[in-house]
Amino acid sequence: MDKEFEAEVEELASLQFTKEEIKTVVGEGKKIDPIWIKRGRLKAEAEVRKSILSQAKQGSSSAQKEYMNIISNRERQERREKAKNDSK
Repeated sequence: MDKEFEAEVEELASLQFTKEEIKTVVGEGKKIDPIWIKRGRLKAEAEVRKSILSQAKQGSSSAQKEYMNIISNRERQERREKAKNDSK
């Protein structure tokens, strides 16, 4: 597939459309690589996290609380992944 199509899928995924909704927009017969969807969603999440961190640094208590939640969630996820890998 061409890079323009890949970028379109990533952009739609960044807007949190489902894979089925993306297929409807771009065309049912086209192959969509799941990594494009994941990449688009992660890029959007990164932008939001940057914004939250910026607001937290400026003293927003709600942003500080949200950023601490992000950290806690990441730490829990890392522990789960480590436990999963250790059990293999």
